[in-house]
Amino acid sequence: MPGPRATSSSSSSRRTCQQDQWQHAAGVFGLFGCWAGGFVHGLAIRGEALDLLSLDEDPRLKQARRRLSYRGAAGRIASANPVLAREAGIGVDAEAFGGLVDVNGASADEFAQLPGISLDLAGRIVAVRDKVDGFDSVLDFATMLDLPPRFVDTIRDRLICLPR
Repeated sequence: MPGPRATSSSSSSRRTCQQDQWQHAAGVFGLFGCWAGGFVHGLAIRGEALDLLSLDEDPRLKQARRRLSYRGAAGRIASANPVLAREAGIGVDAEAFGGLVDVNGASADEFAQLPGISLDLAGRIVAVRDKVDGFDSVLDFATMLDLPPRFVDTIRDRLICLPR
C-alpha cells in the first residue's frame, strides 16, 4: 500500500507546486500591471504639471497676480491708516495700487476705467458724491447711486472708501 499513497502524495504536491507557480505568475503580472499603470499616470501628471508651469510663465498672469497683490496691500493700508492711504494717493489713480479706486476721491475718468462703468455713470457718481459731500462706505456709495447688488459685487474688490 505504500505505492498509492506515494502517488497520491506526489500528485498533491505537484498540484500545490503548480498552484504556487500560478499564484507567483499572477502576482508578478499584477505587480507589472501596477507599475505600468503608475508609469502612465506619472506621465499624464507630468504633462499636466508642465502645462501649469508654462501657464505660470504667462506675462499677463504674472501681471494680474501683481495687481491683486498690490490691491490687497493697498486695501490693508487704507483700512489700517486712511490718512497714510490718502497721502500716498491710494485710490486716486486707477492704474496705481492694483487698480483700487476711492469712491470719495477718484475722478470721473478713474471711475470710467472700472468694468461696467460708463463715462455717464462716472459723471453721475462724481455729481452725487459732491452733492452729499462724500460717501460713508462702499455700501453707502452703492445705495445712493441705486446700483444693482450684482454689479456692485463685481467691482467691490476694486473700491475703497477713504474719509473726505
